Amino acid sequence: MRLISWNMNRRKGSWDYLINELRPDIALLQETSPFDKEGLSEKLVEVEVKTNLRNSIYSASNSFEKIKLPNDGGIGINAASIEFNNFGKIYFISVYGNLDFWPTLDIHLIGVLCLYTQVLYSQYHAKHIVIAGDFNYDRQMDDNPTGTRFVKVGEKRANIFFDSLKDLGYVDCLEQFYPDYVQTHRHFKSEFPWQIDHMFMTNKLFNHLDSLEVLENPKVIQRSDHNPIIADLNIA
Repeated sequence: MRLISWNMNRRKGSWDYLINELRPDIALLQETSPFDKEGLSEKLVEVEVKTNLRNSIYSASNSFEKIKLPNDGGIGINAASIEFNNFGKIYFISVYGNLDFWPTLDIHLIGVLCLYTQVLYSQYHAKHIVIAGDFNYDRQMDDNPTGTRFVKVGEKRANIFFDSLKDLGYVDCLEQFYPDYVQTHRHFKSEFPWQIDHMFMTNKLFNHLDSLEVLENPKVIQRSDHNPIIADLNIA
């Protein structure tokens, strides 16, 4: 199974590139662009974060089930599940870190993800969960390398946030494949290599992860200021 997480930055042509060149089985997509393919809406579960900004889950097989979870208060989270033969059901949580929640985005986001994890465990008996998307948050923010007004040096809030996700039973996939960080976002005002896109999996599912790549090439750069995370899992 090919799983992709990508902030499309609402740019024209990104759907065609995603489906015909990246070719995911499942895609967790933020800031999705307007549809440019006929029949695409039938393969999507969507949440409107705010006006003209959507968080979408795409399934090439159109076999997903929308998961009803408690209201996230507008942060921008989408959830769905898909049943895989001989493996079982995988639950997908697509995250968009809504910057309207600064400077307490981390507090709101970890609270919602903790709640959702508990709901999936207790009500759905979930064994395999993926959390991925544009968190708008990076461990490197604790050192405030660009002097942003949103982060204070010494608080270590970013590291606490990500460590809390690991304490919930998730593996930080990018940390495993890129221990020295990898750039996922190119900010137009800064050359700092921000890693604000992430992918987490429950431990049993992570054991089926064969490869993970953060893709950067001219075609990607033309279509978004984010690089897609591409994960290939062996769940046969």
